Amino acid sequence: MRSFLAIHIGSLRFNLVSSTLGYMGYGAAQWAMLIVLARLATPEAVGQFSLAFAITAPVFLAFDMQLRRIVASDVTHRISPRAALSVRVSGCALATAAIMVVSAYLHYSSVQRDLNLAVALAKSCESISDLLYGYFQRVEKMHSIAFSLLLKGVGGLAGLWAVLWQTGSVVHATTAVACAWFLLLVSFDAPRVRKLLRQTAQPAEVAPAIASWRPLIRMAGPLGIAMVLNSLGQNIPRYVLEAGRGRAALGVYAAASYFFLVGARLTMATADAILPRLSKLANTDLDAFTRMLWKAVIPIVLLGIVLALLAIPLAQPLLVRLYGRAYAAGAAALVIVFLASSLHCIACIFQVALMALRQIYVQVGIVAAGTLSALLVSAALVSSLGGTGAAIGLAAGLGLQAVLSGVFTFAKLRSINEAPVAQPANTHLASLVDL
Repeated sequence: MRSFLAIHIGSLRFNLVSSTLGYMGYGAAQWAMLIVLARLATPEAVGQFSLAFAITAPVFLAFDMQLRRIVASDVTHRISPRAALSVRVSGCALATAAIMVVSAYLHYSSVQRDLNLAVALAKSCESISDLLYGYFQRVEKMHSIAFSLLLKGVGGLAGLWAVLWQTGSVVHATTAVACAWFLLLVSFDAPRVRKLLRQTAQPAEVAPAIASWRPLIRMAGPLGIAMVLNSLGQNIPRYVLEAGRGRAALGVYAAASYFFLVGARLTMATADAILPRLSKLANTDLDAFTRMLWKAVIPIVLLGIVLALLAIPLAQPLLVRLYGRAYAAGAAALVIVFLASSLHCIACIFQVALMALRQIYVQVGIVAAGTLSALLVSAALVSSLGGTGAAIGLAAGLGLQAVLSGVFTFAKLRSINEAPVAQPANTHLASLVDL
């Protein structure tokens, strides 16, 4: 058994399975939180909860700057853990302050402001844990990340259910989630990462360490821009729906669109596992690179079509079964959400390929185009179609991202084949910075 684990832990297949189990388990726990809210609270309360996450997600992504990916790529250990942690903690504090300013500027109710603060505190704990996951990812210990994600999902769900059952307050229940995640951070994630860093010997020949936060921010800034635009594109339909149809309609749409978030978790797991392999093939074997890309994309297309067809007759009874009769109106949106989830997976796979090909700046333009498309389509359709219009806007933005990402990926592959240029050897970190 020991030799079996020694061989397979760290392999691409083991990392993919571990990452998938972790993300899907965490996503299932968050979905269960929404079901608990739908059962124990009103659709308006679910809408408030969804709006709080829609407000906080882009802000935290902007300040997170994908530091986990930077840390995971730092194979020469140049980035000081203290500098990375300082940037992340400072970013969380600034993000929370920005959310409070936005909440006051938009004149949200006191309940919505308190809920926004509770979600911001929960996401701060989640964000710091996410940075710590980068150190496990760097040494390909995806099973350690998966275990922490599962604990976080179960702990958050238990806290939410217990407090909501006792108090009936969504704000108090969300605060309980933040407390559970904080306890996991200080008692589980941080000690294990501290032990891992003590065990990891730093090579003597590496360049001087990056101990200041300024070069780290310059390094991670472009990745943060791409991620915040991507989050805005996915949340803009919610903003438009809440402004045009109210929070009850947003609550119904949020319940249906949570299937999209489950798919997004699976996409993240796949992307985390295949990026290192694609990065190697980009410099050694473009034919194998293309084959691996198609092997990832084609099953997603087929699965998306099958799920959308199955959702046509099953969407309404499924929503009623999971959430209650008040959510039956989201059946049409659910069908479109399945299509949007597939388009999101395809876009992410192509964007991972672009990163492996050192084409990161173009992703900012691609995501910006998708975000604008989501805004225009949602604004045009929400007034007449409600949640269905919001789902169409989501699918339109992600569809444009998938098409543009695919076009630029194969254009780059074609240009390399037509005019091959010898690439100098770089570390993963150097490649990421050069992007």
